[in-house]
Amino acid sequence: MSNNSTLELKDTREVRATSESAPVLHAADYQVGAVALNQISERTSSVDLPGLTITGLEQSNSAAVSDRSVATERATDRASHIGVERGNLLRAAQDHLTPEQLVAFSSDMNRLEQRLGDRPDEVAQTYKQVERLLQAGAGATLEQGARNTIALEVMHQAADPRSIQQALQSCPVASLESRIYTRHPASAAELVADVATGGAYHGQQIDRDSVSYYQYPGAQPGDDTVRSYASQVFQITAANVFQQLESGTSPTTRQYILTPPSPGSIRRELLVDRATNAVIADHPGITLNDREGLRRLNNAIVGVDEPAFVVTLAQNPTEQDFRASLQRLETQQNFPALLAIRADSALVNGTPGNVPYHLLALEQGSDSEHVFINNQVKGRAGDFETTVGNAFNAMRLNDDVVDNGAWRRAETNAFHSFITMAKEGQLNPEMLRNLQNTLYEFKPEHIRAIEATYEQQFDGDLPSLLSDVLKVSDEQMKLLGYEHNFFSGWTHVD
Repeated sequence: MSNNSTLELKDTREVRATSESAPVLHAADYQVGAVALNQISERTSSVDLPGLTITGLEQSNSAAVSDRSVATERATDRASHIGVERGNLLRAAQDHLTPEQLVAFSSDMNRLEQRLGDRPDEVAQTYKQVERLLQAGAGATLEQGARNTIALEVMHQAADPRSIQQALQSCPVASLESRIYTRHPASAAELVADVATGGAYHGQQIDRDSVSYYQYPGAQPGDDTVRSYASQVFQITAANVFQQLESGTSPTTRQYILTPPSPGSIRRELLVDRATNAVIADHPGITLNDREGLRRLNNAIVGVDEPAFVVTLAQNPTEQDFRASLQRLETQQNFPALLAIRADSALVNGTPGNVPYHLLALEQGSDSEHVFINNQVKGRAGDFETTVGNAFNAMRLNDDVVDNGAWRRAETNAFHSFITMAKEGQLNPEMLRNLQNTLYEFKPEHIRAIEATYEQQFDGDLPSLLSDVLKVSDEQMKLLGYEHNFFSGWTHVD
């Protein structure tokens, strides 16, 4: 080999010589470390590693290899680490996947390495978790064929987090899943591997029937028009972890399940109470009041204390506030965020489900005037860039609707129906959730109009209903235009 040939460690983690006569060496089979560098240095003049180029190796082994700098050692150790895990995973994939599947799988591995080229440890740990799926053996919770499918899907979603899809009304956990795959794919892969192999996550047992049968058995890995098997496992698990975190140190009786298949009926996802077998809701039970709860869930999964990332109208009543939140997220390097928009917003052409709000992943746009909408309803087909103003308006209730007297009467009747049922001991969790979500649409002038109608029609005290029955936070009460007085309670700010 001539002295001007160059070895390069590419994002695909291949060690390749530019000289035509040089062999192609793969890091999976060729350990890049001190011994490897000594051997390579006898035949080449430079080695390119991620973030570092080593040159002049042919001049002196003792100077260029034996006495490598600390930076060189770090680079080679990182390359060696990812090479080992890549090799282990590829060998496992060769044992369990078809040739066609292996091609797609290897391609997604390369894409992941390109996406996270500056974080080789994260890539290596992702590979390690996916290998667990393939190698778990006969004692695993899910059988080998299911785990093969899930391994393909985890790798695809780690390479392309925008491909993640939700089920009906599972947007809170689906958008969080996309955020975690984007930032911490190894943590997402670990959650899925834990449940698929052992049936539990962080000691919490997950309903076996909910993960042992895939909701869309005809779907192929990489098809983002339906929710993947890997996402089914992730979202059901995340919803259950959320309920446990909300219950504190006491074991929760709430469980999020996928109902068993039965002739003539579709499988539904339900939040149930195991103690009474009562159905609580047909969704994960996460509302816009749970911004902090979603942050706790995120941090429990990724093992890092990350700052708030759920963006709602309550905290951003003006476009200026919204822009400030975007700037804060950028400064904190905390994208993707989760954005709460009207479910019927023209921005996304409406979304499935009978709920007022929809959560989706929000990414940085091409410049400060744009954001990128990563909507889990339609896979990549529902993703697009839009202006900051359009994104903000998607959170708001149209002023023409608010000014409509019929709308105010409808909201007033909803409040009255709720309080009447509550007094009779029939507290309806679904109605409570919808009313709590509805409050996020209101400006102070809207709530004043509703309060006047409420008092006129029913002689009721709306502030007491909001704070005492609906459990509206002090922060939200202030955003609705109220202030608290020790003697008179919550009153409007004049």
